[in-house]
Amino acid sequence: QWGSAGGSGGSGVSGGSASVCVRYATRTRESRERYLIRTETVTDWDEFRTKIVEVTEAPYEYTDVDGNNQVAPIGSTVILEEVYDNETRTTTPKIAKHVTGQINGTIFSNDNIGRESNTWAGVWGIAKGSVLTDTNGQPVLDSNGKYQYNNKTIATSLNDSISIGGDLLQFDPTRFENLVKNGSLEPTDHRKRAQIALDPSNNELSPNNDHVLGLVSRDVWMKGPKGNNYRNNDDGYNDVYAIILAGKTELDSSGNPIINSTTGRPEVSGGFGTWRAERDRTGDGLGKYRVFGGIIQGTTGANYRDNSNDTHFWTSSAGGNNYVGYEVETRYDVEATRQRIFPAINEFAIMRYLERSARQ
Repeated sequence: QWGSAGGSGGSGVSGGSASVCVRYATRTRESRERYLIRTETVTDWDEFRTKIVEVTEAPYEYTDVDGNNQVAPIGSTVILEEVYDNETRTTTPKIAKHVTGQINGTIFSNDNIGRESNTWAGVWGIAKGSVLTDTNGQPVLDSNGKYQYNNKTIATSLNDSISIGGDLLQFDPTRFENLVKNGSLEPTDHRKRAQIALDPSNNELSPNNDHVLGLVSRDVWMKGPKGNNYRNNDDGYNDVYAIILAGKTELDSSGNPIINSTTGRPEVSGGFGTWRAERDRTGDGLGKYRVFGGIIQGTTGANYRDNSNDTHFWTSSAGGNNYVGYEVETRYDVEATRQRIFPAINEFAIMRYLERSARQ
């Protein structure tokens, strides 16, 4: 399962870092009892953490698995994977290396991003485009000597979902450069990440498509905090700068669209809504979302052949309260619709892959 990265690094898309990838391993434990050996399988809740660092502004220093200091040059990508043992509270590095070039724009996951439960809120942070590099891994500059970027799109298999758990802001290179020049940038304090992002309180829209974020999945769920919380900048709004494509056409075993016998149209699932377990509970509303960009969704109703709990409503009248769920405001952002990379079909080609040993 995938969830937002924690700690000082911020979030799943903050500063080019990828999400934390958590796996659940099992191990065999043996104990002696009255001269008999009893073997039992227990659940080991070790975390397998993956961090991806796009080296853009300055060389990046890290330590490899042998304890040697390494420096990744600008234009490269650092891959760091470690195992955190929750019993011994120790961390063991498994992969630590850098490769030439940067992400080409699309990040694909064959699982949910933000687990489908109430325990993890989902992805949040700052979206920043990937620097365009040449065949030698060197950044490509425009006529003004500035970096050129590919905007990022995060996509899942179209039977999965993406959960948004707070602000998903857009990187502002002008604010970033000014803070660097003034010496007032605090990159390790993710609570102040809004300093280098567009300001939603002033309705700032995308100046171009360099750092626009695309989200592609069957379901995109709102699961952000309601009130004062650093994940929504303590302003009570979960601000999202993104183009959201949520939905899929249902296919039969031959790969053809399933046609509704009444309407004559293809059956469609997926949409953008409040996480169903929270939306249908009684009590106060959950808070507010502001979406800067656009929303394309398959349905506001239930997914094909699913029960009514899978509807994609923003609010519902569960328990006689008309304000259960999230209130949503939308701001259409025309520049955000001009993304260089935004998949229109669920077909992806593998450009680079990382092999991991099997975990049993």
